[in-house]
Amino acid sequence: MFESQDEAIDEAFDEYDEDMEASDEFYEASDESDEAFDESDESDEAFEASDESDEALDEGEALDEATPTATVRIRAYQDQARRAQFQSGIAKVAALEAKRAAATRQTITNQLRAINLGGKSTAHAAAPVQGGMVTATLANGRKARINFSPRLAPLSEVNKLRNTFNHNDRQQTAALATQRKALAGLAAAQAAAVTKLTSQQVKSDKELGARIAAGHTKLDKRISTESAATKVALEKHGRRTLRLIKRQRQRQLLNNVLMATALPLYSAYGSRELLSKNNMILTGALGGFLLGDEMIDQFTGKGKGTKTWSGVANLWSWAAPVAYPLTAHYLLKDTQSERFVTGVAVVSVTGGSGTKDVDLAIAEDAATDFAKLKSVPAVATVVGGEGNVTASVVDGKLKLSVTGGGGGTSVNVAYVVDAHAEA
Repeated sequence: MFESQDEAIDEAFDEYDEDMEASDEFYEASDESDEAFDESDESDEAFEASDESDEALDEGEALDEATPTATVRIRAYQDQARRAQFQSGIAKVAALEAKRAAATRQTITNQLRAINLGGKSTAHAAAPVQGGMVTATLANGRKARINFSPRLAPLSEVNKLRNTFNHNDRQQTAALATQRKALAGLAAAQAAAVTKLTSQQVKSDKELGARIAAGHTKLDKRISTESAATKVALEKHGRRTLRLIKRQRQRQLLNNVLMATALPLYSAYGSRELLSKNNMILTGALGGFLLGDEMIDQFTGKGKGTKTWSGVANLWSWAAPVAYPLTAHYLLKDTQSERFVTGVAVVSVTGGSGTKDVDLAIAEDAATDFAKLKSVPAVATVVGGEGNVTASVVDGKLKLSVTGGGGGTSVNVAYVVDAHAEA
């Protein structure tokens, strides 16, 4: 009976071990696929490291950012399934151990119940011995009645007593034999129970030790695998960080160059008025070229066009120091950036006086507005000669009037006009 139960339990344990081995093989296969995927990532990174273009590096960063997320989710699902499988295995083993203990307990109980304790014994009581008168026959043939004290028992009564003693002795002997058999059966049952419980405990301890050793081995292997994967992930993160630092340093350098190119533009086209049109154009264009690459990376960091947009951001960084001056010049070249317009005009003098209209060097965008201004400040003086000169601005042109030229045919007149005069 013990052997049949042990065989059934061992078969159940073997099935459980086969299930655990199958699940472990599945997890090892998934881990190998993850390692192969990580190796493909490493090969991609090696290719990216050998490639000097920033677009390839950006593509590698996008893949690195997407890969850990999927890998972490897959491993989380695997760990969850593994824990569920482990809990199920523990519950199954506990049920089998409980079944084995119940079977052993039932077997021992049956053996104890099978011990024959014998039937009920009945003892015979001896009746009181009844004595009587004894008739004695004398030698002369005479008979006499003799009374003894104590009385003598008759032979029949003695035989009854003898039969009673013999019957009780036989029952006592049978009871002692039955007791010896019961004690022998109890001793055998106890020895079998001790042997069975000891072997079962040893087997359970052996199986538990084997499972613990196997669990520790698998755990150590998984820890080593995870440690290697973590090391690879840290190396990937370190390389990615170095690439980002290199890119940021490169962009910082280009931004410094951009700021250096902005200084002469502010000097040429800037105004002392803080919120003037020229200042707003220069500052807005400078901010756009400074933050354009960052905005492109911010809003196009993920997706199918990551490589293209990353290349656009890098191209923007390189082109900004050249594109900003060109843009500012294109936007402000026709605006009046210089407040005072100066020059020297030659005025022909006939009969002691002369006049001349001078076209001022006013920018195209400001010429129309300047022509509408009234009372534009203008100052003129005769250079290298004699005479009096008056200057005024009418319809955007400087009118010079010279009197008392000293009889010369022409005089040189230097002038200064305020091009930023208020209306």
